[in-house]
Amino acid sequence: GSCMEMMKMLKKIFLGSFHGKLGAMFLKKDIYALKNMMDYNNYGGAVLLGTSKTIVKGHGSSKAEAVFHCLVHEIKEEQLPELDDEFAKDVSEYDTLEELKNANRERLEAYAKTSAENQMKDAAILKVVEANDVEIPRAMVEDEIDRMIGELNQQLRYQGITIDKYLEFTGKSMADFREEVRPEAEKAVKTRIILMGIVEAEKIEVSAEEMEKELELMAAQYQMTADKIKEMIDVETVKSDLKGRKAVKLIVDNAKPVEKEKEKKAAKKSAKKEDEAAEAPAEEAPKAEE
Repeated sequence: GSCMEMMKMLKKIFLGSFHGKLGAMFLKKDIYALKNMMDYNNYGGAVLLGTSKTIVKGHGSSKAEAVFHCLVHEIKEEQLPELDDEFAKDVSEYDTLEELKNANRERLEAYAKTSAENQMKDAAILKVVEANDVEIPRAMVEDEIDRMIGELNQQLRYQGITIDKYLEFTGKSMADFREEVRPEAEKAVKTRIILMGIVEAEKIEVSAEEMEKELELMAAQYQMTADKIKEMIDVETVKSDLKGRKAVKLIVDNAKPVEKEKEKKAAKKSAKKEDEAAEAPAEEAPKAEE
């Protein structure tokens, strides 16, 4: 019936991705409230529309036509403000619309640049990982899975949810979940092994100044003193992480961007059209009558 289809649709949306599952956990109460408004037993799917206390009933898989009576209480129309200096003052710290536009343009350009750099970095690392056969120790993979589960558990606890409730909602056991994240864990371990190999081969080191700067950044991030941070973390782990970042930079700096096939074809097609347009003879103007 209609209710069953709606619940199937919600399940598909929320369980379709990791972030969807997290979102479903936070909206769990609302989803159950919607579910309780539906009567599966009597009508194969009755939906409460909330129109003048009227319940419209859809009878399961019946193909009979139905008439819906709805009471319209009011009609609203969206009215957008004028894009002018007054609008800019109301919604931002800028005095003119031009300043607001420039600020947004700079923000979007910075975001696009960062996004492109990250894509380049990920693609370069992936190529290196794919090009190298590395034996991945099972113990390291299990440790990585434990780390991923611990990280997820911490994120869920910030929202007042336990890992057990998350697994209950997704209908999985801990063993199922571990197998689900195993490919991602294996990829992370393989990447780490290769980066450490580059660190060793290239004799990459971290200076005391670089280490101190990293600790200061961490202290500012967590609003603590550098000395307090040193007490709470494993300094050698931080140093290893910095070496790994240097190895990534080395990979990216030596990578050569390759134009994607689709973009290459589109560029060739566009260039061909421009050449044809340039070579085409101009239309002869009509001769004036004598």
